[in-house]
Amino acid sequence: MTAEEIAKLHGLKVEHKPEFNEIDFGVMDGFTGDEVEKSYPGLIEKRNKDKEHFKPPEGESYAEARKRTIPTFKKLFDSHPGKTIVVVMHGVLMKLIFREITGKNIDEIGEHVGFGCRMTYEKSDGKIRFVSIENDRESEGKT
Repeated sequence: MTAEEIAKLHGLKVEHKPEFNEIDFGVMDGFTGDEVEKSYPGLIEKRNKDKEHFKPPEGESYAEARKRTIPTFKKLFDSHPGKTIVVVMHGVLMKLIFREITGKNIDEIGEHVGFGCRMTYEKSDGKIRFVSIENDRESEGKT
């Protein structure tokens, strides 16, 4: 379900935040790992050695994406105290936020984040906490 569909269901308007745009994969965007490896030998291996700081040509690293995403995510809680907030974004950014809030490695949630994934956070006592994750694929018995 897209942000527009969710907003329409609840009589809300979509507020686009460029900080929540998907990570820029640069020359790797839209290609499979095999296709990237064929055009840029060694690039996938380099990425796998340090996903956090690896920056593809013409793209951005996870660290750079996190730097632009996390402050905006935290500000949403401050500007809407006690309110329900819906943020629609791509899986990589969801993993980066999860890592920031929980301290866990983003690979620990791996395949749980995907199409139809919903992650719930709450703020209490001045701290944002991870509450739950739901994934339509898992609820359908597909993992």
